[in-house]
This record gives sequence, C-alpha cells and structure tokens, in this order.
Amino acid sequence: MAAKFTIKCNSRDYFRYLLELLRVFNPFKKLDNRTLEVFAEMLYYYNECPSDDDEEKIKYISQNVTNICKRLNISKSSFYNKINILRKAGLINYKNPAKQYRFKLEPLVVFEFTFNNDTVKS
Repeated sequence: MAAKFTIKCNSRDYFRYLLELLRVFNPFKKLDNRTLEVFAEMLYYYNECPSDDDEEKIKYISQNVTNICKRLNISKSSFYNKINILRKAGLINYKNPAKQYRFKLEPLVVFEFTFNNDTVKS
C-alpha cells in the first residue's frame, strides 16, 4: 500500500519544501540552510519566468537577485557566495540551475524506493 502525505504550501515555499525532502541525498545534504534557501528562490524565479526559453529564464533570475536578497535578508555578496557553493555542488551551471535540478512546480511528487537484495515484508 502506498503512503501518501499532503503538504500544503504556496508556489514559493514548494521549492524549499522539496529541497528539504531531498536533503537526505547528495548533493543537497552538504548544503546549509541559507544555501538551500537561495537555490529554492532561484528555482522559484526560474519557474515564474513567463518565457519557456532558458536564456530568458536565466535573465529573469539575474533581474531578481535584489528581490531574492531582500526576501532572504542577505547581502548580494552573501548571495554570490552561496552561488559559488551551489556551483561547486553541481546544482547550478554559471548562473542557472543545472538541467537535472530544474525542478518544475508540480502538484504531485513521487518518491520511488528500490531495495537492494532485501526482502520486503508488508
């Protein structure tokens, strides 16, 4: 029987909650809270961009750096330090989320567990 958990949130908090759920896995588990918050904000603006063009989405994130800093109450230098940490972790390329981490705003997220040579009893 599948377990179902409902998490009520708005579109902005969705990415923070998603990253918190993924935090048990690499490369997320290496990140501090503030770095996760910066990445969540980047994902939010990436998805909020009205264009489907990746270059436009990258520009949209760059145009909103001041808004991100205000929301998180951090300086721009702190923001860019977090960007460097995210780049070293492989979560972003240059200034945009890496392709495998460009999470979309989805109402349903499924985690599928595979078991390595274990017998699962229900």
